[in-house]
Amino acid sequence: MDFASIKKAVIIVASSLFIFFFIHKILQYDTFATEHIIKNYENTDGNRTKIHKPYEKLTDENMLHWDAVHYNIISKEGYNADVVFLFAFFPLFPLLWKLTMLSPLGISILNYILFSFSVILLCRQLKMMKNIWIVLFIVNLPFITPFIIPYTEALFFFSITIAFLGFLKGNYWIYFIGAFFTAMTRSAITIVLLSLLATELLFLLKNKRTMQSVNRIFYSALPLIIGTLAVLIYQKISGAESLFTYVDAIKTWDRKLNISGGLRDWSHEGFGLSIATIFFVVPFSIYTVIEYIKSVFILKSKNCIVNDKEQKEQYLLLLSAVYTIGMFLTNILFQGGSINGLYRYILCTPFFFFQLFFMINKVRPINTNSKSIFYIFALFAGIFTMSMSGYSASWGFSDLGFILLALSIGILLFHQQTKKKSGFIFPVALFIFNVFWNTYLFNMYVCNGWIFT
Repeated sequence: MDFASIKKAVIIVASSLFIFFFIHKILQYDTFATEHIIKNYENTDGNRTKIHKPYEKLTDENMLHWDAVHYNIISKEGYNADVVFLFAFFPLFPLLWKLTMLSPLGISILNYILFSFSVILLCRQLKMMKNIWIVLFIVNLPFITPFIIPYTEALFFFSITIAFLGFLKGNYWIYFIGAFFTAMTRSAITIVLLSLLATELLFLLKNKRTMQSVNRIFYSALPLIIGTLAVLIYQKISGAESLFTYVDAIKTWDRKLNISGGLRDWSHEGFGLSIATIFFVVPFSIYTVIEYIKSVFILKSKNCIVNDKEQKEQYLLLLSAVYTIGMFLTNILFQGGSINGLYRYILCTPFFFFQLFFMINKVRPINTNSKSIFYIFALFAGIFTMSMSGYSASWGFSDLGFILLALSIGILLFHQQTKKKSGFIFPVALFIFNVFWNTYLFNMYVCNGWIFT
């Protein structure tokens, strides 16, 4: 990176962290908002209620909830053969935590730096660093809280970004390292590998180059397979009964084909974000795949060979769309109607951000009427689902995530650059609301009020 890019990156990361923790700090005191507007969660011996109260002060203890507890145990004590479910958590993030010797808050800050730096690398690669405002807005979208807690999201995001950059630059070893780290961070081999296979099948239909696809599948899958084997061996050395103790661990999650439970979530806050994901993000992925299939069977176009930058970007776009659809179907079909974690597994990945950057660069200049029809349909479908679902039939503050995400996508899709100061009022206000919402979700995690991921 050149000096100008580094300077912009530092400004974006530093200002984002300052604004986030500044707002969180203000709301730790009695204010008009905390006394009359915001109801925060309170956990009393497992009984969760919402009352008017300030945000929780940050301590090492209240930064450790849910999955973060397990990662912290692994980082300090390693795996325990008597606690089988620990083997469901992959070791790279706990190892990073151990090596850095950071506190829970410190590793959370490092997580956000990894995430925002990854977004900046993608922006620079796709020539989007000219408008520092758009980048600042994107790294503060209203769902980035999982990147500011001791979870694997940031390292997973960073690893896939490295793999993306290696692919785009034509450097296999950079790709190999990124994909290897991806496999060691989370159980990604199933959905990522299936996405690679599906994408190659689509490319094969158009290119008719079987050996090229076979070679690309082999070299793309190799680091994922090696990384997964490295995890299993590491766990075996760490006390696992066998190389496949991980399989026994994930069985405790009891995921099976079941769609009979009706739409619901573990929290209303997460429900709204996931509904917005379903109607604003998933349809774009479906549209991308349909357009590609149309180009195979209907339109007479040149063979789509992945050998230059533009075609590589198209390949990653299609891969991202396939991943999004696959993750959506997995979540919907195997959780009995629960959409808990859907937005996290789709939005908190480079697959979504790559599609988002494509939308900004390629879709925004096209026909406004087509974009408007899509946006209005997605908005009304989302509002209808939010209103009619038995889980969340009435609107309230907890649904703000749906509104903010819908508006943020609208801003990125429609807002044109303008020199008039009035043109920036709404985007700046939305940016502030996004940061505030992220601090609310962060405080929701800190006080162990409920889980939104």
